[in-house]
Order: sequence, then C-alpha cells, then structure tokens
Amino acid sequence: MSASATASSSTPLAFAIARASAPAIAAQLKAIQPDAEASTLVRQLGFEQCITVTDLIHQIPPNYREALGVEIRKIYDLAEKRENAKSGRNKLEAHKNAGTAPSHLRLSVPILQACKEYRDGSSGLADTQSAISTSIKAAESALVLSAFNVKNDEVTYLDGQLSPAVLFENLKSVVVKRWPEVKEKSKIPTLTYVDAAGNPTDDSSQGADIRVTTWGVNKAVVEEFHQLLTDLLPIATRVLDMAENKAHAMHAKIEKKKDVAKAADDAMPVDKDPAKAGPSTQALVDKAVAGKVKNLQAQIKKVS
Repeated sequence: MSASATASSSTPLAFAIARASAPAIAAQLKAIQPDAEASTLVRQLGFEQCITVTDLIHQIPPNYREALGVEIRKIYDLAEKRENAKSGRNKLEAHKNAGTAPSHLRLSVPILQACKEYRDGSSGLADTQSAISTSIKAAESALVLSAFNVKNDEVTYLDGQLSPAVLFENLKSVVVKRWPEVKEKSKIPTLTYVDAAGNPTDDSSQGADIRVTTWGVNKAVVEEFHQLLTDLLPIATRVLDMAENKAHAMHAKIEKKKDVAKAADDAMPVDKDPAKAGPSTQALVDKAVAGKVKNLQAQIKKVS
C-alpha cells in the first residue's frame, strides 16, 4: 500500500477524531440552524487539513465511507498514473527538441564489412555507411516523435477521465446507490402522548402512554446526503492535489540528487590514468571490502 493510503502518524489522535467528526457535526448544525455557508466552511477546512488519502476518506460520513473510499483510491491511482505520464511526456519532449533519444528507443547503426583493399580504394563503403547512419538517425527521430505523441495522447485521455464532470458522476453514482439503504435504516418516530382514555395530551407526567404516529427519515441524515453531494468535487480535487504534490516533491528530490552528483563530479580531481579509480571511488571500495572482511571474521569466530 502506498504512503498516501496510510494514516498520518504525525497527526495527534484528538485532531484526527475532530476531523473525522466534522461532517457529522456540520450536518447536525445545518439541521438545527440552517447556515449553509458556515456548515460548508467547517467541512471544506477539514478537507484542506488532510495530508493522506486515508485522512481524506475519514472525513467522509460513516454511512458512505467504505463505498466512497474504494472510488477515491481509484481516483488517486489514476491521478498518479497521469503524473507519471506527464513526466514521461516531458522527458520525450526534451529528447525530441535536442535531437536525441532515450536509451530504450535508441537504434544501433549496423557496420558493413568489406576487405581492406576495397575500403582503401573506393568511397563506396563510406558513402553507403554514411547513408545508413543518416537513415537510422531519421528513423530514430521519427520513433521519438511517435513515442511523444502517444504519451501526449495518454495524458489527454487521463485528463478526460479526471475531469470535474467525470469525477462528479462517478462519485455521485456511489452515493446515490448507497442512499436508499442509509435512508431506510435512519428513520425516526413521531411520538404522541395519550391519556388513559386514548386521547392525545401534552402532559406526559400523568401516566400518559406513548404512541408512534408516523415514521420519517432523520433530517440530519437527509442534510448529510445533500451536503455530501455538494462536497464530492472538492473531495476529488483534494485527491488530485495530493497526487500532484507528491509528483512535484519527487521531481524536486531527483533534481537535487542530480545537482549533488554533478557537484561531486566537478569537485573530483581528474586522474591522468582513466583506468585508475579516483580517491572517492577507491574510498568507497575500501569501505565495502572492510565491511565484508569484518562480517567474515565474525562468522569465523562463531564457527571456532
């Protein structure tokens, strides 16, 4: 399971509980005091506080959490694939502009064979070899262009799958499918007090009986349903942000490693003998050998 799908260990338990209860609190407040703006603000702040996908799923009302959790993780996985496709597209575009090719798309130029006399006495072999190299280079460039176009189409396709309209419809279908079950189990009674003669009374202290006149759906559950439909797109947007932020952080980390490696190469003195290991390489080799020897010595002592 990816790190995004695990709970944040640095989040205090009390804060996690407060975040998880925010949707239920918002629904109850709206049912009692219909302030839509304040209720939405409570929920939206809860979404923005989420660090991982699991944090975000815990913000969903319990009645819908399991069902929506599966779809939300699918969205995150698809968003990660889109970020990977974007990265691949950018690399191919750089190769395309530079006239180079990544290692898996490079084409080797076959070398034609001929006797020494022909090579020395005629330009036919050299001219043919040059024409072959030119053709291979053109084919390689065409291959890079085709790979770039395919990767660009992949990004466009994933953009469509992660568009607001598609995301909302996919999540809405899960909520709407779950709603009849939630509604059925969330009914509450309307009670009436009756006296000994069976007449309705407002005085419950005189031994009046309690009877159920009707059953209705809990208003808080109804409001919860409507609020969740409103929150579906902000939830999906937060999922996309998580995937994008992770990709940016990874890219920055890779670039930093490249800068460190380049700085180390620039600082390393150039040895006149290219076959001789430099000081830094030799130090690494010595350290590795010393570690192996130490382990072997420990094993020998155990045997003896």
